[in-house]
Amino acid sequence: MHLASKTLGYVPLGTSMTSAGLSGGFPGGTIASFIATLEDVPFNHLLLSSCDWSLSPVPGAPSPTPSLVHRLGPGSRIVGGVAFFGRINRALVQRTAGLLEFARREARLGGRDGGVGASYGPAFTYTEFMPTGNTLVASILSLALWFVFTTLAFAAPVRIVFRSNPHPRRANLHVLMLYTGPVGGQASGDAARFRARRPVRSRHPTRCDRS
Repeated sequence: MHLASKTLGYVPLGTSMTSAGLSGGFPGGTIASFIATLEDVPFNHLLLSSCDWSLSPVPGAPSPTPSLVHRLGPGSRIVGGVAFFGRINRALVQRTAGLLEFARREARLGGRDGGVGASYGPAFTYTEFMPTGNTLVASILSLALWFVFTTLAFAAPVRIVFRSNPHPRRANLHVLMLYTGPVGGQASGDAARFRARRPVRSRHPTRCDRS
């Protein structure tokens, strides 16, 4: 999001949509950390941390209502369902947006201009989805992920099954992120040139267990 804001000339952003495509396997450490969070963190703390702008020093605009199917933009052929890391990434992006807004307000109160233009704006929201190719697969993906998350959260035997495989596995994760969203003014950057592609690979085996 910082790259998108910088590319567009730091104009205020609106409701954004990000497509994050994943392929390959997930490291065992990621699965183990997720299960450990469910078991070790009090449930009320999990609820609080999943709220909008929970990590941000400045509250922002409320996020759109969750949906089974997302589309990158009006008329776009890129559709998808709930993203595996959507809530986590949303909290991180909101924290960055909140810190930038807090710095902007502090600079204005102190009569300084440095960094004031870097804020995402009061109407900014972040939604991330996983592209699937069509709406049917997107709906199935969303329902399946919600079912898995709910089952892991409330059914301890299922967590034991996920944690029972001690064999190391190799992870090969590719991420393609596309961003679209309205801006609150005339952008000075070239939005057509903005496209971020970052492959993330792990050549080392990871073990899915808890110490």
